[in-house]
Amino acid sequence: MTCQRGCGEPVKRMELEPLILRWKKTTRALKIHDQPYGRYITDILELRTDAELARFSDPVEAAAFFCLLELSKTVWPEGFPLAGRRPVPGQSTLVPGYRMPSPEHGRTLAECDRLHADKIA
Repeated sequence: MTCQRGCGEPVKRMELEPLILRWKKTTRALKIHDQPYGRYITDILELRTDAELARFSDPVEAAAFFCLLELSKTVWPEGFPLAGRRPVPGQSTLVPGYRMPSPEHGRTLAECDRLHADKIA
C-alpha cells in the first residue's frame, strides 16, 4: 500500500500531527459528555512512536489500527479471550454458537440480539 502521496514510505509520528489536530478540533465540537472519549482517542495517537508506525504507509490507517487496538484492550483488560483461535466466517468469535444475522432474513441486528439474548449474556 502506498501513502496518499504515492511514495510508499512508512508513516512518521509527525505525519499524525495534522490528523490529531483535526480530531482534537472535532472533539471540541462534540457534546460535552462525548468530549472525554474524543480526548482519549487523540491521547492514544499522541503516544505512538515512529517505530510503531513504521509498518503503515497511510496515517489514517495507522490511527484507526491503534485506536481499535486500545479499544480492544479496554474491552478485554485481562487479555483477549480467544487468542490463537481463527474466526469462522459468519460466526461470532466472542459468543460460541452465535451466528451473525444475514441480511436475507430481514431482521435488524437489535432484533437478532433480543432473540439470542441468552447466548450473549
